[in-house]
Amino acid sequence: MYLILATISASHCIAESFEATNWEEILRLYDDLLRLEDSPTARLNRSVALAMTQGNQIAIQELESLQLNSDIGKHYLFHATMGEFYKREKNLIKAVEHLSKAIELSENERDSKLLQKKCRALSLFLNLACIRVKISIKTLEL
Repeated sequence: MYLILATISASHCIAESFEATNWEEILRLYDDLLRLEDSPTARLNRSVALAMTQGNQIAIQELESLQLNSDIGKHYLFHATMGEFYKREKNLIKAVEHLSKAIELSENERDSKLLQKKCRALSLFLNLACIRVKISIKTLEL
């Protein structure tokens, strides 16, 4: 188990960038890890590699299923991860909902500040989009 975890860490370390990470290898390693120790945390971590190789929607479905079958929904990293996946899918309302829940559950000040920054940025974008829609509707009414 520890060898697999070390190999996952090494895969991240040797990648020249996030995009250059060998996500297929990391997904296979997480699959191996789950055969040894199937835990909600390992499945949450695996979901990132799953999103990078098979898409955000598949990862969201996996995490929704995990939430139904475990207590992972009580952890801020679950909601932070879901928020990121929804942001990538351009579902900003769900992204903000999950980021807000992550902030509520986070007990780490540094993580909370980062989550707040992400949530504010998405909220600002949503507010601007709403203003544009209202202006467009008013223009149509004239």
